[in-house]
Amino acid sequence: MLLTLCAVMIVSYETLRTLQDELVNCPIGLLLADEGHRLKNAGMINLSRLDMHSDGIVDTLTFQSLTALNVQRRVILTGTPIQNDLSEYFALLNFANPEYLGSKLDFRKNFEFKILRGRDADATDKDKLESDAKLKELGGLVSKFIIRRTNDLLSKYCESRLHGSIAGLTISQCP
Repeated sequence: MLLTLCAVMIVSYETLRTLQDELVNCPIGLLLADEGHRLKNAGMINLSRLDMHSDGIVDTLTFQSLTALNVQRRVILTGTPIQNDLSEYFALLNFANPEYLGSKLDFRKNFEFKILRGRDADATDKDKLESDAKLKELGGLVSKFIIRRTNDLLSKYCESRLHGSIAGLTISQCP
């Protein structure tokens, strides 16, 4: 079954993986990836070293399916913060904006190693200054495409729970 462009498609990650062959050549203008925390670890996994926990395999397959799609723009939504792990942070940044910060190795050399060195207990004053400068540089680069909202801010504008349903088109209903 060959798909043409659908105006809107809402699909779970699990269903997406089953439709990967049909969607691979379908141009997608915007991909909204909810539950972005599922992508942060999968983006960093080297398949030759993949641990065999089922969640890791599922998330890696999801990540591979998403990156195989012909997508112009990607947005990641997550309620799970990235805490003190620059590799996970890079995985999400690189998924949303591939190669914006260079390759994984480039990122590690230009940012991660220097930032972590300055955070080490044995860091010199020079290491700490360089770390702070790199952190500021990284923050400036990613501020162009990251919007962070805390729960305090969101709770002022969002109801605590929203109940409802959305009726969507099935694959066979796409024109």
